[in-house]
Amino acid sequence: AVVSWVGNAPTFLVRNNKAIPLTCTHTPAAIDEKGRIARVGGVVTPDGYLKREAHPEQLAVARSFGMKLLKDGDEPARHLVGTEPDLTKFELTANDSMIFTCTESLLECCTTDHIIRAVAHGLKRGAPLPDVLTELLRSCIGASTHNLGIAAVVPSTLPKAPKRTGIFTSNASLYSLW
Repeated sequence: AVVSWVGNAPTFLVRNNKAIPLTCTHTPAAIDEKGRIARVGGVVTPDGYLKREAHPEQLAVARSFGMKLLKDGDEPARHLVGTEPDLTKFELTANDSMIFTCTESLLECCTTDHIIRAVAHGLKRGAPLPDVLTELLRSCIGASTHNLGIAAVVPSTLPKAPKRTGIFTSNASLYSLW
């Protein structure tokens, strides 16, 4: 499996009921980000925010697909806010029960252990996954002044895929027959 990301929304693999981080936050204070930011004329403040003289905004993230104001021109190497995604490859096992990504602000309201327990409890009582996640977010409203969000894949809630019957190639492309 593969996770690709830009920004500060962490993604976790739940294996044996423990959250394993699959991503790292693209913060301005990270050594590689700090150097890239300096090369394009930006500054990382002592408290870890990204800033440029011509722009009053201070950002806690060094990579993002948004923030067009901080992306001068069409050349990504010159962008104050980077857009280059990172990639994590990992193997799924029978002990994996969920993959979820969420806003950092959700983790200010509850722990990864709480998220794991809440999803497991909701699914055990028969609630659909979207309802479980909505309930989780509603329980955090008021505990944060930032956006709250979560997306999850729980393999046990997915329809069973048909058996693969074969693989063949044609015109230099790979096709799977299901």
